[in-house]
Amino acid sequence: MDPKASSMENCNIQTAPFLKQLPIEIRTEVYRNLLSTQYTKHLSVSRQLPIHAKLWPGHAYHLEPAILQTSRQVHNEASTVLYHENLFVRVRSTKKNLGRLMNLKGIHVFLKGRKAETFKHCAMSVDFDRLNTALRIKSQEYEPCFVIASTDLQLLCQSLLIQHTVIGSVFKHYEFRVTIHRMCDDMLSKTPAQTSSQRRLLEPFTVLHGVSHFAITGPANTEYCASIIEQVSRMAPAVEECFSSAIELRDKGHEYVLQNDLKGAVKVYELAFSQLITTCLRCRLAGTEWLALHPELPGAIVDTYLTLVVRLAFTSYRLDAFEDVHLWACDATRFDPNGRAMRRENSYAKLVYLKATASARLGRHPQAVEELCEGLKLVTKEAYKDKQLLAMRREMRYQIKGLGGIRLLKAMGIGHL
Repeated sequence: MDPKASSMENCNIQTAPFLKQLPIEIRTEVYRNLLSTQYTKHLSVSRQLPIHAKLWPGHAYHLEPAILQTSRQVHNEASTVLYHENLFVRVRSTKKNLGRLMNLKGIHVFLKGRKAETFKHCAMSVDFDRLNTALRIKSQEYEPCFVIASTDLQLLCQSLLIQHTVIGSVFKHYEFRVTIHRMCDDMLSKTPAQTSSQRRLLEPFTVLHGVSHFAITGPANTEYCASIIEQVSRMAPAVEECFSSAIELRDKGHEYVLQNDLKGAVKVYELAFSQLITTCLRCRLAGTEWLALHPELPGAIVDTYLTLVVRLAFTSYRLDAFEDVHLWACDATRFDPNGRAMRRENSYAKLVYLKATASARLGRHPQAVEELCEGLKLVTKEAYKDKQLLAMRREMRYQIKGLGGIRLLKAMGIGHL
């Protein structure tokens, strides 16, 4: 390239309106919209169960680092946002399936392998290694290394906790070594603010429990680190305690519904549901001795599970959140329609209509007709004494009118429904 032409091009860049007329505060906001994990965050596509993906979503980030190549001045200004405002975390482990677990949960990986090892802008490193030195050395050839955003660290910890619960005693054979690399203004605060770097980096670990070997090194407040280690090493809560907590949250959600705070109710119901999932896992793994001591609790857990799913479906319907309505209704209708929870207030019949109506409202009319035909086979005529169910039927018939849905129902002998 002609040096003179290159000089003229650089001169044009330096005198561009973006740099000459916009103040640094506005330019920084532009950089954040292009380079910040907070501004470019979207829900990722994961291979989890649909309900798990709803409760514990992964994230995808659409960063545009090409802007750094625009000019030297833009590079210097934008680098501050990309490398200092973002909190990147390097994760290393001798656990072979860590990469597969991240992919399953929809955790976005920015770098992996050698590039992740040599990346200089990580705010923290997390090493999750075997305690047995011989096994650790043997596993080092498989040791994966990843760079992720700090906002996905809690999802990773929750995933490891579920594995620990299902497989049993995973944390007894592994240790966590957390190393903080970056010194931020608030890193020595004993009570960091909610948005502080220290809290964003270390708070995600508090979802863990039963971790015997956990260490934190680097520039951070020692008292705050000690409180994190204490929470991580605490004993797992008893099944009864988890179930009681879920019941309290469920009742709190009912109160929000009575106050017509539907969004608040959905949030609390989801918290109760996630708490209950953990309870169900631990209940299933507790063994026959525990079931002999508490024979009534497993049935109560299933009943509460269905009650929460039904409540979530109906509350989401009132909010016109039809994707969520379909998700919760599909999960509920998997259960026995003659069960106690499904018979209560004709819940099963209403869920069939909710699921089909949600599909129709989302433009999936053939699917709505198919779901209606399949579900109504198990609904009795007696159920239609319920006025709420009659109103739902009228709306559904309006949705499928002209699509041949009513004719199909009549051909199946259930047109009266």
